[in-house]
Amino acid sequence: DLLRWYYPDFFRRPVAAFNLHDRTIIYDEANRSHRVLRAEAGSVALTGKMFLLVWQYHPEAPAGEDVADALSVIARKGRLVDSAEGRWWRVELYERLPQE
Repeated sequence: DLLRWYYPDFFRRPVAAFNLHDRTIIYDEANRSHRVLRAEAGSVALTGKMFLLVWQYHPEAPAGEDVADALSVIARKGRLVDSAEGRWWRVELYERLPQE
């Protein structure tokens, strides 16, 4: 809620999310998520000024399904601006760095 309060415009855009087991899943518009395969993390196009990463601690990802490395690849494309943490999750808001 803290990030939503300070950065309301961000939450009007779709948020990137990773597919579980890299399966193709169809979501309705209400989900507002763009699904990304872990292998594609390095090529994720960041078009907005800000982007958000969500780190989920529970339930834990099954063995071999950890997306931490992929999220770290995306995180390097920005500068950490703010974060919030709950019991089972952490959210990080980044300002996108200029493309090289």
